[in-house]
This record gives sequence, structure tokens and C-alpha cells, in this order.
Amino acid sequence: MLDIEQMLKEIVGPENVSSNPAILEAYRFVAMGQDMPVCTRPGIVVMPANEEQVSRILTLANRSRLPVVTRGQGTGFQGENVPLEGGIMMDMSLMNRLIEIDEENMVVIAETACTMNLLNYELDKRGLAFPIRPWFSPNMHIGAYIINNGTGDFGAAHGRAGDHVRGLEVVLPTGQIMKLGSWAYTHGYGACFRYTGGPDLIGLFLNSGGGYGVVTKVALRVINKRRHVWYRTFAWPRNKLPDLSRAIYQCQRYGISSFHLQNYWSSRGIINAGLARWPAHSLGLFDEDMVIANLIQVSENKEILELLAKDTTAICLNNIGADLGPDLCQASQGPPYYAINLSTHYRFRPGTAPPFEGMNWAYFYHCTPTLKFPEYWDYFESVVDKYGFHDKRRGAGMFVFPLDAAMLNPYPTFGYRPEVPEEVLRMRKAYTEMQQGLARMGVLAYTFGAFLPKDFMANLGPSYSLMKSLKALIDPNNILNPSQL
Repeated sequence: MLDIEQMLKEIVGPENVSSNPAILEAYRFVAMGQDMPVCTRPGIVVMPANEEQVSRILTLANRSRLPVVTRGQGTGFQGENVPLEGGIMMDMSLMNRLIEIDEENMVVIAETACTMNLLNYELDKRGLAFPIRPWFSPNMHIGAYIINNGTGDFGAAHGRAGDHVRGLEVVLPTGQIMKLGSWAYTHGYGACFRYTGGPDLIGLFLNSGGGYGVVTKVALRVINKRRHVWYRTFAWPRNKLPDLSRAIYQCQRYGISSFHLQNYWSSRGIINAGLARWPAHSLGLFDEDMVIANLIQVSENKEILELLAKDTTAICLNNIGADLGPDLCQASQGPPYYAINLSTHYRFRPGTAPPFEGMNWAYFYHCTPTLKFPEYWDYFESVVDKYGFHDKRRGAGMFVFPLDAAMLNPYPTFGYRPEVPEEVLRMRKAYTEMQQGLARMGVLAYTFGAFLPKDFMANLGPSYSLMKSLKALIDPNNILNPSQL
């Protein structure tokens, strides 16, 4: 790789290229944790500063038949950015400008590594908002969020991040730079609309796991912030999960703005650790047999909001939900659309310690119909119990986002101790069995990645073959994230 390293330094400058083993090891880690057996190191890391440099890097990689994997903040949970075949890791962090807020077209244009946090703060100054607020990390890169078609708060009303893309600037694996959507018109109105009369080429890059091209700039739709907000938390016994699912399904069809579902194990880390923003009386509201739904309705009109709140409450009460009031929901969700600063949002009260200190976590991320959620959750809990990850300190944690009028985005987890080899081995077996079993049930992958078994892709049948054919057409040397498909 010595000649390749020198050529990369000529493209981006020597300060933006590294083959230092310690640095390469850091790029092996992703949000899933270092215990997953497929985590591997790249051969070299390069940080481009613009799309021309990205193009030259990909052209060089094509000529040398070297695999290239792009990386944002490394917050993904399914291994989309794991360099399974070594090669070049392209860290996009230097391409972080917020280029333009076009209020005339209600579009924001940003480079791929501009963070959602920066975007939300700048929009907030103008009374605007991106329709969806990612919950996991406010500093995730916009490009990675789009490539993975991210979810988050207000997905019930606004779908997924990809639904709000108006244009993309993409560098193909061959090095060709192109703009998509109305952005493609050289003398047109700019990045104002996604559809140009032909096939939806932007859709090709969403949920692609970075295998079809490198996104360098993004144009996103923005909306006016809603002024009036209603918060409420309802609770159900664990054995009444079908009633909870039916209530959420009816709320989705009725038009809920946003919601989260949580169980005891996902809430315990917040409450027992003393999250400063949660009211003190919340400590006594949770037990292991309880599941809660934090519901939000927003509107530009106060009278309309009151009607929405009344009908939403009736739906939950009619499906045996217990009304816990607004405090928990308001404290945990915060103002709608605002950016979240996790450094201040999660604080431990003086004299308390995190209850899961020393614990690592196995994460899962799927899409499933709302009314099928009880069977999804029963299966997940059964595997956690089978492999011994349910005791006084841990259990199957449930955290669920909305997707649209009838779909959920479950984000379950369980804890294990990374310093105990036998427990790590059990975690890996449980992880594999969980993913394979859910695939057989018909549960959908959030996005493809190295941590997913091939069962998910194989279930897609001829459409999976089409994906691979398109990949071969766009990336004839299979250099860009080659292990994803």
C-alpha cells in the first residue's frame, strides 16, 4: 500500500492520510461494539475535503482494484461502514459545510458531513425545521443519515429521512460526479424538486449502505416549526401488548405526530441513573411489567391541537391505556424539532452512578407492521431469556420509533459484559439466532450491513438479484463497500 499511500497524499495532502496501526484500529469500532466478529481494520484512512478529491480517490481505487468504504460518525448499528476487505477507509468528516438555506424553495443544501445538530440549530433561528429529528446522535452526518434512510422523532407524520431529499450530489464508484433531481438541470431552478419525469434515481442511493455511490452534497426539504405541542404518556401492562399495538395503530391512522414506546429495561437506565430532566416522581412509575407510550401532537392551530389531543386520549383509554400525564413525555422528548445536545440532556444526579456500569450492548434495528409488533417482541424476549441475558441488572430493552401509518421501527437491545469471554460468545450466538429468526418471520432490515445475516437479503428474491445487477453496472470493479450486497 506504500505507493497508494503516496498517491493519496498527493490528492488530499499528507496530513489527511494515515496508515498508523493505532488510527486504523480506531476505525474498526462502530456503534455495535468491538465484540462483533466481523469488525476489521482498513488498510489506510483518507479524509477528502471536496467532491473532486473524492472523485480522484475513487478513480485511483478503480485503477488499483482497491475496495473503498466511506465513514461518517460511526453511529450505525448494522455494520454498513465495516471494511471487511481492508482497503481504503474514506472518512468524510472534513466535508462539513452548511452551504445554503434556501427559504424561497424551502430547501437546505449541505455537504455530507454537516451534522444534523448544526442543521437544526441554524434552521431554528429562521423558524424552520427538518421534518424528522434523529434521536441517536445529534452529531450524525447528514450524508450517512440519508444513505441509511434514517428514522427518528416525527416519523409518524413525515416518514423517513429519504422522503425529504430534493437533490443529491453523488460520486459514482468510477469517479464520475453527478447531480440528481432538479439539481441536474444546469440552468434550472436548482435543487427544488426530486422528480424530473424519469425514474427516481435518488431512490437508488437510499438504504444502499453506501454501495452505489458516495454522497457529497444533499438538498433537503424543510418545514415551518409547529408552534403548539401536546404531550402525554400512557402505560400498558406487558401482557397487554396487543392492546398497546392496537392503540398505536389507531393513533397512526388517525394522524399522530410522533411517539416512542419504551419498556422497563430501556427506561431503567434513564430513571435509576437520575436523568436530570426527568421528574423525581417518575422513579416510582415503572416496573418490569409495564410498557409506556410517549405521544406527541403538534399543530399550527391551538384549537385543532385540542381536538387532536382529545381524540388521541380517547383512542388510548379505549384500548385500556393508563394516563400518566404529560411530565414524562415532555421531559424525555423536549421541544419538537429542536436539536438535542446529549452532553447536557443526559446527566446523572450527584451521588448516583450509572446502573449498568461495565455493561456493553447488543443492538438491533428493524421495521415491522404495527399490529405484528407483539409477536416480534415475544420472540425477541424469548431469545434474550434463552441465552441468559435477563437478570436483576438487565433484560430485553424496548425502544420503538414510528415509521408511517402502519409501521414501527423497533430498536431493542440487551446487555452483556465484554470482559467475560463466555458471555461474549453467548451474545454472538443470541445475536445470530435473533436476526435469523426475525428474518424468517418477515421482519424487514432497517438497512443492509455486515452485521446482518444473508437471510434478510435472500428473502427479497428476484429484487435482490436486481440490486446486485445494478451494483455491477454502476460499480463494474466492485470497489465501493463490496461486502454489503
